[in-house]
Amino acid sequence: MKKLLLLSLGSICAASMLQAQFTITDSVENNDGWEILTGGGFSTGVSGLAPTDGSTFFYARTGGSGNRGAAKYFSETFIEGEYTISADIGHQEAWTFSEPGLLLMADTNNDGLYQYSERILDGRTAISNPTPVEGSWETWTISYTINSSTQTANGDLVLGHEIGFYVLDLLDSDGYAFDNLNISVIPEPSTTAALLGVTALIGACGMRRRR
Repeated sequence: MKKLLLLSLGSICAASMLQAQFTITDSVENNDGWEILTGGGFSTGVSGLAPTDGSTFFYARTGGSGNRGAAKYFSETFIEGEYTISADIGHQEAWTFSEPGLLLMADTNNDGLYQYSERILDGRTAISNPTPVEGSWETWTISYTINSSTQTANGDLVLGHEIGFYVLDLLDSDGYAFDNLNISVIPEPSTTAALLGVTALIGACGMRRRR
């Protein structure tokens, strides 16, 4: 019975360590959980652009108003660590480029739906957002430090809540395109050390039991 309990605890710890080191990849496909905000859509190719990953990409339509974008929540939850987000941003030919914002969200309402108040403004440490030339893509990156005090714009703590992402422009220019999202995390050293410590303890107990 004790051996079974140790094995179960070991499995739980192993799963926790895997959760502590994850990468979310999303090729931004139509009908794959993306919530379209005002004035956006999906395309297999438009105005000189083709998908950089998968078969479709999101684009903000020309002639629309601001607040054009897309949002999605994922099954992974926030832990303490360093987060790096990368995405491909495109500039359609003969369009005036409208620079979008890229932000993480936390599903503090636990409903899986986009809420502007769930965006995370705390902890952004760096951003690289080169403007793409017409008919091309550039990879943008954003870094976040997420810890126990990180909050949404609404003041809710984010740890333990599902990770979300949105791309959104607030301008009235022609538009932009978005594809190939990646979110990776390097856990806080204390998180990894705690998990390794528990795993080592379980291993030691198992060896003592065999003796």
